[in-house]
Amino acid sequence: MPLSRKKAHELACVVVEKTVITDTLKHRFVIEKEFARGGFGRIYSGRQEDSKEYDKAGSLAIKIEPHANGPLFTEITVFQRILTPQKLATWLDKKKINHIGLPPYVSSGLFTYNGEKLRFLIMPRYEKSLETYRIANGGILDMDLILTVAKQCVDCLSYMQDHDYVHGDLKADNILLASANEYSRCFLVDFGLARLAKGNVDKPDKKRAHNGTLLFTSLDAHRGCSPSFRGDLEILGYNILYWLCGTLPWQKYGQKPESVMTEKEKFSKEFDENIKKLMQGEYVPFLSKLFKLAYETPYVNKVDYGSVQLILNQMSSTSKNLNSRSRRKGNSKTSLTDKAVSARNISPSTVRKREGNTKDLEVEDSPGKKLRNVIPGLHNMKTVRQSLKDTLVKKYINVANQANRKQ
Repeated sequence: MPLSRKKAHELACVVVEKTVITDTLKHRFVIEKEFARGGFGRIYSGRQEDSKEYDKAGSLAIKIEPHANGPLFTEITVFQRILTPQKLATWLDKKKINHIGLPPYVSSGLFTYNGEKLRFLIMPRYEKSLETYRIANGGILDMDLILTVAKQCVDCLSYMQDHDYVHGDLKADNILLASANEYSRCFLVDFGLARLAKGNVDKPDKKRAHNGTLLFTSLDAHRGCSPSFRGDLEILGYNILYWLCGTLPWQKYGQKPESVMTEKEKFSKEFDENIKKLMQGEYVPFLSKLFKLAYETPYVNKVDYGSVQLILNQMSSTSKNLNSRSRRKGNSKTSLTDKAVSARNISPSTVRKREGNTKDLEVEDSPGKKLRNVIPGLHNMKTVRQSLKDTLVKKYINVANQANRKQ
C-alpha cells in the first residue's frame, strides 16, 4: 500500500491594512498593502511605530504564514541565529569592509487573526531583483556587473560559512538590490533551504534528491546529501555562467532531474572543455579555476573563499584591460541591451523543494514583462514574452514592407 502524502503547507489568510502586530519585546508593527505572495506566505509592506529607522511607510517587508507551516520557521531560525544586526556588524568590523549583502533580522513572532494562528518574519524591504534586470536585458548580464554582484555573493557565502551555515539556493531571483539600478549594494535573501552544515556526513538520501532550484543546484543536492559548503560555490559558478552566456548545457532537459544531474556530472569531469563550449576568451581560465575549487573541495570541508575572491579580482583586472583595449581601438563597450539581441530566449523552469512537509513548486521564469519586487522566499509569477526569433522576424518583415512601399 503506497504511503499517503502529507498535507501540503497552506497559504495564510488575508490580513487587512493598518492591522498592528506586536512582538515579544512589545515593538509595534503596522501591516500595509500586500504586494507579493509565494507558495506558503503573503508579503506585506509595513513600518515600525516605535523606530526611527523603519518608521516610514513601506520600509519593511512582513512575511506571514500559518503557524503550522515549516518553511518560515526555518527562515526565522536562520535570522535569529546568524543575521542579527550585532553579528553582521561584528563580522564587518573583523573583515574591515563596509557592506555585507545579507538582510538584518528585524523581528518575528506569532499572532492570532480571525481565529487563525499566524507566524511572521520582518526584515528590510529592498527593490527589484537581479532576475528582473536579467530578464529585461534578454537573459544575459555584462561581465563588470556580474563580477560586482558575484563578489558580494562570495562575502555572503563566506559569512554564512564562518557561522557554519550554507545557503543552498543562490540565484538571481534571490539577489535583491538596495535601490533600483544600484548593483554595488546587493542582498542575498531566501533562507528557506539554509542549513547548519557543521558535522555533515556524506550520506545520500533519495527522499531529498534534487533539492533546490534544478537549473543551479549542486551535485551534492542531486545525490540527496545535506547542503554542503562546496555546493554553495558550485551553485555560484553555475549562476555566473548562466548570467554571462544565457544558457547552461542541461537546460534542455527542463524538469527532468535525473537527466540534469547526469549532464552536470559530465560537465564536472571535463569542466575546462565544457566551459569553452559555452564561451571563448580570457575569462575561461578563471572560471575553470573556480569550478576546480568547487569540485575538488571535500564534501565536509569549508571553501577557501580567499582564493575565490582572488579569482574574481583577477577577472576584474582582465575586464578592465579588455575595456581599455576596446576604447583605444575606438570600439565602444557593448551595452547589455545590445547583447540582448544576440542572446538566446531562455525561459528556465525551476523546481524548488524543501525538506519535510512541503509542496514542491514548479515555477517558470520567462523573459519579458517587468516582474514584481522579489521578496525572500517568493517565486515570480509566469510572465509572457515573444521569442527573440519572432521579434526579429517581425522587425525585418516590417523593414521589407516599408522598402517595397517606397519603390
